[in-house]
Amino acid sequence: MDLRGKLHSWLMSLPRWQQDLARRLATESTLTGSERAEVSSNVEAANSGLAPSVEPRAIALDDIPGVATEAAPRLLRFGQLKRVGLVSAEHELEFSADGLTVAYGANAVGKSSYVRGLKRICRTVDLESSVRGNVYAPGESSLSPPTAHVSFSIDGQVTSQEIDLSDRRSVGLDSLSVFDAACAELYVHANNSIAYVPSTLKLLSRMAVEQDQLRELIQLEIRKCESEQPSFDAIGSDTAAGALLRGLDERSTISSIHSLVTITEVNAERMKELQALVSAAASRSVQQDASAAESDSTSAMKLHSRVTELIEELSSSRLSDLQDRKRHLSDAVDAVKVAARVFSGLPVPELGSGAWKDFWRSARNFVEIIGQDFPPGAGSSCPFCLQELSEEVAEQLQVFERHVTHDLQLSAEAMELRFEEARRRYNPVVVQQLRSGFLDRISSTEPTLYSNLIQLLGLIEERYLAVHADGDYQEVQLALVCLTELEDWAKQRRRHATALREASDPAKELELRRELTELEARVQVVDRFDDVEAAIEVRKRISVFRRMMTSLATNKITTKQRELTHQSVSDDLKKSLGAEIEALRVDRLRVDLSASTHVGQTQVGLKLVGVAESVKIGEIASEGERRALALAFFFAELSLADGYGGIILDDPVSSLDDERREHIAARLVAEAIRRQVVVFTHDLPFMLDLVSRYKDETGAEPPIQHVWRTGDLAGRIDDQPPMAAMKLKQRLAYLTRVVESWDKDDKASFNGEWHRICGFYTTLRKAWECAVEEKLFNGVVRRFQREIKTLALSGVVINAELTDRVKEGMGRCSMFAHDQPPASPGSLPDRAQLEADVEGLRAFSKLFS
Repeated sequence: MDLRGKLHSWLMSLPRWQQDLARRLATESTLTGSERAEVSSNVEAANSGLAPSVEPRAIALDDIPGVATEAAPRLLRFGQLKRVGLVSAEHELEFSADGLTVAYGANAVGKSSYVRGLKRICRTVDLESSVRGNVYAPGESSLSPPTAHVSFSIDGQVTSQEIDLSDRRSVGLDSLSVFDAACAELYVHANNSIAYVPSTLKLLSRMAVEQDQLRELIQLEIRKCESEQPSFDAIGSDTAAGALLRGLDERSTISSIHSLVTITEVNAERMKELQALVSAAASRSVQQDASAAESDSTSAMKLHSRVTELIEELSSSRLSDLQDRKRHLSDAVDAVKVAARVFSGLPVPELGSGAWKDFWRSARNFVEIIGQDFPPGAGSSCPFCLQELSEEVAEQLQVFERHVTHDLQLSAEAMELRFEEARRRYNPVVVQQLRSGFLDRISSTEPTLYSNLIQLLGLIEERYLAVHADGDYQEVQLALVCLTELEDWAKQRRRHATALREASDPAKELELRRELTELEARVQVVDRFDDVEAAIEVRKRISVFRRMMTSLATNKITTKQRELTHQSVSDDLKKSLGAEIEALRVDRLRVDLSASTHVGQTQVGLKLVGVAESVKIGEIASEGERRALALAFFFAELSLADGYGGIILDDPVSSLDDERREHIAARLVAEAIRRQVVVFTHDLPFMLDLVSRYKDETGAEPPIQHVWRTGDLAGRIDDQPPMAAMKLKQRLAYLTRVVESWDKDDKASFNGEWHRICGFYTTLRKAWECAVEEKLFNGVVRRFQREIKTLALSGVVINAELTDRVKEGMGRCSMFAHDQPPASPGSLPDRAQLEADVEGLRAFSKLFS
């Protein structure tokens, strides 16, 4: 039976919900939120007896993939790095979708910054890698994370996006693998997970990951339930009711608990009686405590009565009476004033007012006393006329004035006494006096009641001050709840005094306490029936969750994956690793794989075998051997991959000797024929060897990206190789562009132009040297070329015409590329001469077409 058959047979032995999970993950790397909810519902249904939201389906053999069917992504562009080291944010690397791309650059030009960025979005064993900003200006990256622009294609569909390099996440390039010096250390010195496994086994990894995620979610739900469930710690565990609550589980029912803790009227009365007796038994001075309680009750009721009286004074009827008295007083005082004005002959603007009416009443009273009609009739003397009158009438008016004045003054004084008598009831001092004595005694024992009473007295005092000083007679509603509290407290203290006096049998104290505690615990349970019912429901939920946790355990998956991994992965990996180690000539180090499987991931590392003691590879292997072993491991992993995801390598031949470098070049070219390969390097001979081998195998020149820097700004990109790696055709194109863009400004300085001319002819001289290697000697011997191509000798043609042309061209360049004697001519070649010299080299090249 093949691997798919073995896996399907095992999956069919699992519960239906787990088969359904496997079916969902057979072609998807992860579940959506809604799918995960459906799976969770299926697991819960299997452990609770409830119906699932969606009926789970069994997995069929055809649901399990054999090999990966998804097309490998192709990396097209990467760059525009922002807040990454000193790299320019304007430049971007461009890669060939197929075959080889070389990114060449000297040390410290920014290549590694691009590689570190790629490690954040591609597959790498260096999961701890990070991207730093400009460490010399840390403030520049403190506000925003490092970012990059990436473009890639899958089945011809191009995706471009800006990514956050501070957040490692999948962008669709997981099948591309990155190797650099940090990865090399991890391959040799630490176990790394095998990311390249058959899709069949990836299904088990996905199941394990999803089940662990579900377990984490369920664990959170359990913690939430445990934190939210009611606490019954206040109900003593030594009581029957407390023990009952602590024994609650998913089988408990509220009806059974209700029947055990119901409190009858008899129970309630007995509990009150017990509370009084227990309180009495606890006291060493029963009679003194009883007297104190009675005193508290009496004082409280007195205070209650007095505060009630004060509040009554603020009632609408009392305030209305006070207002009436004040108005009568005011009218009486004003009447005295009116009388004074009348008898002084002053105008009386108060005519018709209350004061005038009092004056009028007094005058009428006087006239009636002397037996005259009021008001006087025609021909009678007027008591209000101030014109000159007869002596008899004048005397009568004097008597009238004295009477009226005296009568009004007496009335005003009576009104004032009456008003003051009523206003004295609103003296704030009366309220202030109530704050001492009894209230001082309960300030510490009854702080809440004390605070409420002080607040009430403060409100009453404010109203008294307003009434007493301002004459504000509007009724104000006061919060009187504390009076009820005061009365209840007084009654309670009275009951307590009674209980103290009744407590006379200390021998029964323990028995009474136990009985009371049991009744009080039952009351607590009755009062919290809603909480009890909620606690039962919570325990039922927790019980289901725990059964779900057990169902979601991944130990069976891990065991099965270990078994299948050792059968179909570890053995193949060992064979492939052995071949790679032999090819890289590190077989003197006898190494073996050390494999372990944990939570669906197989961890594989290298270990030495046949050694007498525990020795690490890095302790005896050279740096070159460690790099070779790491590359061997990296290439061996590729052999397990489904499909051909691209690979990205940074300085792969660092520390390797010439023979191993040759093998790596050949190995990378072989990989580039079937997958996308990107090589970053600062090693020019290795780059030329790589390019040459690729051209020999494919007949095409691979694209070369030149990475360089200017001053502090690194990561600049040219889409052409450096000059030393250019072929003659490329150099001619470069020189032609230089001539075409030559500055025609006549105002340029002689020294400045001389410098540019020298640079131009130095480049032209190197191009002639390249022409000699490439054309005249037919590439038989070239700088940085690994071997002498003797077979190309048959194409070598050397004659006088060719050598004369070389001599002429080189001589022309030497006039400016070398330092000249003082008597050399001072005129400089113009643009036409520069173009003619380039054409001379081009004409020489065409002689060999």
